Amino acid sequence: MVQRLVPVNPSAEYIVAHADRLITVATRCVFSFGSADGLNDLLLTPDDPHGDWRQPVSVLHRDALMMAALRVSILLDRDDQMLSFQAIHRLLPQGGGKRWKIGTDQTTFCRHEPT
Repeated sequence: MVQRLVPVNPSAEYIVAHADRLITVATRCVFSFGSADGLNDLLLTPDDPHGDWRQPVSVLHRDALMMAALRVSILLDRDDQMLSFQAIHRLLPQGGGKRWKIGTDQTTFCRHEPT
């Protein structure tokens, strides 16, 4: 079967151009959940005789949870003007057997279609 290349796809360009930012937010979201979990484990330990560390750790725990929630809301935002997993999902090809191919130099974007 012979295939022809369809010209550059703007949706593919958008996804590749913003993938780094989206991955950074997703990674920081995971870090926030991990930090919150670790701080929660620390807060569940029996109190030390002085207890001076509990207040700052509880503030860090609260802030880690707040940042995790904020980052999840950014990642799942449905607004078309915002960069999110929802926006990327809407740009992906839906069925029809058509797939995008991104060139090895990451500057060539094309979709293979049977001729």
